[in-house]
Amino acid sequence: MSTAPHKETTRSAGTPSHGLFIDGRDVPASSDEQIDVYNPATGEVIARIAHGTATDIDRAVQSAGRAFESKEWGGMDIRARARLVNKIADAFEARLPELFQLETTNNGRPVNETRAQVSRIPDFFRYNAGLALSRRDAVVPVEGPYLAYTLRTPIGVVGNSTPFNHPLMILCKSLAPVLASGCTTVVKPSEYTPLTTLLLAHIFQEAGLPDGVFNVVTGLGPTTGKALCEHTGLSKFVLTGGTDAGRIVGAAAGRAFARQTLELGGKTPVLVFDDFDVEQAVNNARSLAQWLGSAVGESVYVTPILTLPGWLVDRTAPPARVHVVNQKEIIKVCASNQAKLSQNLIQRVCHQLDQKCRIAVD
Repeated sequence: MSTAPHKETTRSAGTPSHGLFIDGRDVPASSDEQIDVYNPATGEVIARIAHGTATDIDRAVQSAGRAFESKEWGGMDIRARARLVNKIADAFEARLPELFQLETTNNGRPVNETRAQVSRIPDFFRYNAGLALSRRDAVVPVEGPYLAYTLRTPIGVVGNSTPFNHPLMILCKSLAPVLASGCTTVVKPSEYTPLTTLLLAHIFQEAGLPDGVFNVVTGLGPTTGKALCEHTGLSKFVLTGGTDAGRIVGAAAGRAFARQTLELGGKTPVLVFDDFDVEQAVNNARSLAQWLGSAVGESVYVTPILTLPGWLVDRTAPPARVHVVNQKEIIKVCASNQAKLSQNLIQRVCHQLDQKCRIAVD
């Protein structure tokens, strides 16, 4: 779950505003509150999105539930659904140039890296469409006068909270099996990078996806995301985010007995002991950060440098003095040579690094 984006940038007169996408159409949120969306390379506000409330989440889940039970989607046979998912893949592929540009504008990754990643996504849908047709129904034989079989059925409404760094890829790797299996979904994209998810809703609609199957409610993690993971109408919740957010989501979704798939963070620092050259370690970590920089700042989480005089595991010795080396320099390299990070995200990274240091000393 994310905090509100930073506010210290410019907004052009023609900045577009986006509502929610529920039941096959754009609808306003129940609250007038909006969130600025930035181009992280320039700091310019490129859009404003609605801050969805618990009421909006309930509207979206109810819409997804109706679609799941409907004859148009829930009653669609597997072959027809597979054809539709393949049609969605074709529609996605036809809009790739537009998606490349919007994804890069919104999250700051170089367009060549965006193109290499996003161009593979149509195959996610085609693969899962084929998988749905394969009818994987093999069972282990059971001795005795019993009939044993496997019956695969869609589970219902799936909630999905996606991160800022790979908006389309991480969404679609979950969305493709959701659609191919006959489930419906409500997506809460990151408030930093929601624009391609909103565009995707219209691409799916134009491809013929029935109303209510794919819903998008934008907003902040602690409010909109919290309302989604707590909703009792979900059969499953999917989150890609931090470990702390995973604990909160896991407890909330668990109370409703919803299945969960959680891909959680918690990046490993580079540990440098006092018998190694610190400057060489900094250079090595900088190279690693640049190599991993396609993750839009994720490299900052991966390569904080901590120096540890002595072995930290020796509890009989005095507490080790742990400090971050060239922290600001590494962040500056990541921000300038790779994807541009927002000031808010940089502050979050620094705060996490400080926490890691205190934990290590303790």
